[in-house]
Amino acid sequence: MGDSRILKSALFFLCVILVVVLFMPKNCATQAVRPLAAIRKESKPKGLQIESSTPPPASERVSYPAGLDAEHLQYLIEVDSRFAAPKSVLCPKQEPNEIYGAERVVRALVSLKYIEKQPDGTYAMTQDGLLHLTSTDEGTAWRIAVAKRQFVKATKIACATGDQCDVTFTWQWQPNDVGTAMHVALVPHQSVATLVSGPTGWVLSDMRQIEADF
Repeated sequence: MGDSRILKSALFFLCVILVVVLFMPKNCATQAVRPLAAIRKESKPKGLQIESSTPPPASERVSYPAGLDAEHLQYLIEVDSRFAAPKSVLCPKQEPNEIYGAERVVRALVSLKYIEKQPDGTYAMTQDGLLHLTSTDEGTAWRIAVAKRQFVKATKIACATGDQCDVTFTWQWQPNDVGTAMHVALVPHQSVATLVSGPTGWVLSDMRQIEADF
């Protein structure tokens, strides 16, 4: 009888130890994983996250041909040498009495302290002018860069064939500090670019109506 109680007690404790060994580690691991999973779930951003250094171009409702979109079109136009060429004006080295429009750039450069009048009546560049101006010396005048073109949006795409399209787009001048000091009116301009599709994709073959007063 005593041996039977001892055997039953031993079996009971053996069952308890077996339950602890088989089930407790699993429960502990589950509890440890749950907070980590919850943290990962909470730290994950919601929705599609896209990072870009530049904003997408503005665009009206135009129908793009296959292989071309708004971003690619803007890139093709902006890297074209005709579009990327800066706007420049002539600044005479003497009083601009007979040079149309030169008074405005002279006043702007003087106000910025980029040029100063000499005792003989001519103008000379200051240290700030030499440092900040993008210019070329043309003898009796400097040619000063005052603005660059800024793409705004495509307004129309007309494709005569499947591999050639005319794109009408608007742009405006983006002045530098000299252009800003000249107080020009910034208005949109309209130009036309011809794109052709080749083995490597769409390329810009022609650009028209790109010149505009500043």
